[in-house]
Amino acid sequence: MNRKDEIRLLLLSEKEEGRFSATDNFAQRFVRSFRLLIQKEAPSRYEEFKIAYAGLLIDQRVPFFKLETVMLLFRKWCRYPQIFSDITFLARKLKKNDLPEAFWFQVIKSSELERTNRELQRSRLNLLVITVRAGVLRNEEYETHGVVIDAIMRITIRAEDYAILKKGLSLDPSHPYHRMCFVVGRLVRLRISTLELAEIIRCHFSPPDVLITWTPEVRSMHDLLEGLLPANYLLDLKRYEFQKLHFLFMAQPALFNKLSVQSEGPVFFKDLVRALFSDFMISGTFIHAFCNDQLSEVERSWFKDELNGVNIVYSDCLPLKLTKKAAHHFRCLPENGELTVTLRLIASQLFTLVEDDQFAVTVSRAIRNTGQADFWIETMSGLYKKGLRAQGAREIMDYIEQKVFREGIKLELKYKKLDNLLEDVHAWHEQLRTQKMLQRVGYRKLPNAEIPDFKVLYEDRVYGIEQLKRTNELYYEGEFLEHCVYSYRHYCLDGDTYIFSLRRFDENANEVPLITIELNRKKQVLQARGKHNRNPTEMEIGIIRMWAEENGLSYTL
Repeated sequence: MNRKDEIRLLLLSEKEEGRFSATDNFAQRFVRSFRLLIQKEAPSRYEEFKIAYAGLLIDQRVPFFKLETVMLLFRKWCRYPQIFSDITFLARKLKKNDLPEAFWFQVIKSSELERTNRELQRSRLNLLVITVRAGVLRNEEYETHGVVIDAIMRITIRAEDYAILKKGLSLDPSHPYHRMCFVVGRLVRLRISTLELAEIIRCHFSPPDVLITWTPEVRSMHDLLEGLLPANYLLDLKRYEFQKLHFLFMAQPALFNKLSVQSEGPVFFKDLVRALFSDFMISGTFIHAFCNDQLSEVERSWFKDELNGVNIVYSDCLPLKLTKKAAHHFRCLPENGELTVTLRLIASQLFTLVEDDQFAVTVSRAIRNTGQADFWIETMSGLYKKGLRAQGAREIMDYIEQKVFREGIKLELKYKKLDNLLEDVHAWHEQLRTQKMLQRVGYRKLPNAEIPDFKVLYEDRVYGIEQLKRTNELYYEGEFLEHCVYSYRHYCLDGDTYIFSLRRFDENANEVPLITIELNRKKQVLQARGKHNRNPTEMEIGIIRMWAEENGLSYTL
């Protein structure tokens, strides 16, 4: 029986079927089963559906489907009537009439059900066309790689991609889907498992973030990595990590010339970056910040200068006068995430003057405005020569910050003895605790850090950490623990700092403050201090670390 006769049989009523001969039993059995199954599910829609399905079969590129595929099509059609036009559209675009039923089954199964999203559905169909034409899926692989078709059909596509995909990508080599077709095609040939392929498509190409120009050079970078790393390394290499590799390649391709990775297990991105820089002298602070996406825009420009062989002392927008000696010290530092790149530069400059790394790091961490870096380096290096060390640096910096930058008072620190300065700091602390100050405290509300209260049972005692959310709470915290946390109210009101309190709950549920914790806007724990600015105990540090890890906060306690 030819196609025309099969379509005619499909459209006949039950009484008219008898005109066909006994040799047509197979076609008749199919039509009867087709009718019985559909009428059982939705009898009122049978006639409408069979006419629509017969119209689809007129297109020579669409095969007769098995009963299982027809029923799937019917169920999709009931919710999404446009599916027939999508199938016709796809068949016309592919210009093939030998596509196996497994391919169409997967397309029908993966079709979008949102009636209002027609352009995005057409975008996915266009992407599937491009993928097939790129050789990502070959005829014999449609069935085994059905999960890949499903992944492609479910990719999140932006509305603005519709016009680009409609043209077939040929005029836009920067589009991420170029990379998808290339990478997935290579992985199919390497016989990567179908589930891994689907995961790669979903995780790495949906939706696109930063456009990567998929040039022959970038393809050669991919080929190089493919030859050095396990075949399915893309499964572990996130999209943003590939973009970072692309940044390194564009800034300094020579990094990839001597790449050697010795690993029998999975390759992690940090290990890959370390291997790239094995013969390239660059600060470990840069490597840590780059891998953890902690470079600001200006720090990224300094990093690019270093990659291009430009000494950082000549970079733009440096927050301080950096000497070559300090730049060399910075470049020789091992990988460490304790400070940002900017603060580590400040610490390196200070270190060249005091040669005390703990002091340099403590001072740098306490600087709130990096534009004041030169002032703090000069001031604190001078105080260090008078005998100041890391333990007392923070309190003195709080006092100087308040007097010089808040109240505009000029302090003659160059001629002041350290003991006299410490007396002034102590007197300032006492002043903060006076009743007169309490009258000016007020009850101003502080910005919320959106971190939930934390409670934990530790050695048969209940401890908790909660944010201090009003200025009067800051005052009473400082009053009880006898330190100057109330002076931080300006930073809290500006949203630069959040103050939390570690407290112990007694048998009557009364709260006893133990440690005051400072958190910056980047959710980094800057410091933790107890009564008279004592350091926290090991037990208190353990609780703070549990709280920080539960809330995704970074800390260096």
